[in-house]
Amino acid sequence: MLEELPLQKYPGLCSLEVYLSQYADYYARVLTEIPEDRRFLVLTSDINNQLPAIAEFLGADPQKLVAAHSRQSPDKIMPLDEINEGYIKARIMHHCGNLISEGVYSLKGIRLYTS
Repeated sequence: MLEELPLQKYPGLCSLEVYLSQYADYYARVLTEIPEDRRFLVLTSDINNQLPAIAEFLGADPQKLVAAHSRQSPDKIMPLDEINEGYIKARIMHHCGNLISEGVYSLKGIRLYTS
C-alpha cells in the first residue's frame, strides 16, 4: 500500500494491515472464548484511572496496585503520524468495524496522533 510507505523506514515494523488483522482476530477470540464475567477490558490509556475497578475485578487490594508507566521510552517513535488519518481510520473500520459496532472499542477512544 502506497499510504504505508513511510513505515518502511522503521526496521522490523509490520504493515498496518498486519497489526490490525491480528488485533481484530485476537479480540474476536477473546469475545467468543472468554465468558463476559471473566473478562475486564480497559483502554491502555485508562489503566491508571481504572486501578480501583481492576483491583475489584481481581479481588485484590487496590492499595497494592501501583500506577506507573513502566514502558515509557525516551526514544518513542510515532510512525502513524506519517500516515494519512483518513486512511488509518478506514483500515481500522475495515478490520475492526465489527468490534467497534459491538461497543468493544470506539474510534474516538483510539489515540491515533499526538497533538
